[in-house]
Amino acid sequence: MSPLVITLLLLLGFACIILAFIGAIFPGIPGLPVALIAFAILHFSGLFVFHGWMLTLLMAFVLLVVVMSVLDYLLPSMMAKWFGGSKYASWGSNIALILCVFISTPLGPFAIVVGPFLGAYIEELVPIATLTILQDKRE
Repeated sequence: MSPLVITLLLLLGFACIILAFIGAIFPGIPGLPVALIAFAILHFSGLFVFHGWMLTLLMAFVLLVVVMSVLDYLLPSMMAKWFGGSKYASWGSNIALILCVFISTPLGPFAIVVGPFLGAYIEELVPIATLTILQDKRE
């Protein structure tokens, strides 16, 4: 590989590492997958070759990234059901989680915690309000 390609891969890898650190603070950037991409780029540059215990550590990191990414999106709805919420609460927490990831709010990073809770709470109130409106129309 030419020195220019190696230099560009190193710069791209280090940029991904910095982006992964930013992703640890801001919820819109997936930090763990970006860090994994950075390790892959650095490995393929040829200067940082993972072998032996480092390769085992990298494979453990890949497994951790997959598990954490899946749990990051499934856990809010699972917890809503675990604590007695209905399917509406589960949907509300998932929708609010996705909105909080992509929409900037005044709460900043705390929106990722507060958003699914409020989404589940609001979606729990929707069937009650709908049922009340339907009962009022019957009378």
